[in-house]
Amino acid sequence: MDEETGVLVRIRVDRSLEDMDTAKELLSLGRYRAAVNRAYYAIFSITTALLLTQKIERSERERHITENHPDLLPEYREQVVRTLLEPDQVRLSARFKKARLFSRWFDFVRGGKYIVLVVISEGKPSKRHWVITAYMARKLAGGDIEWKKN
Repeated sequence: MDEETGVLVRIRVDRSLEDMDTAKELLSLGRYRAAVNRAYYAIFSITTALLLTQKIERSERERHITENHPDLLPEYREQVVRTLLEPDQVRLSARFKKARLFSRWFDFVRGGKYIVLVVISEGKPSKRHWVITAYMARKLAGGDIEWKKN
């Protein structure tokens, strides 16, 4: 694992532990809905940390995105990573059964655009995930919303 990935993994693990501590505190106060919310984010954070540790062939996908969406990479690499780790929403793709669309709005990206990552999941339960492409958009395409940031 490279140094940058290691840093991202540590950040996600720390956030997960902090969210679990907060969930326990909220649970002890009888704030069940808020506790479930924090527990969800703890699971989300630790799951994204786990995904980051997987040996995924990144160079081929990165090359695809750079060649097909040169307005996105390398200039907005940090925003691409942030979209994957902290999306505004995750939608089921209307075009591809196994794909999810992770999206996040950035005011400063080309005058205001979404960055969208198309992530494929394979296996039951989903054991393998990989980004197949990424792009920018002013509007989001169709697809049922699976998760949305509060």
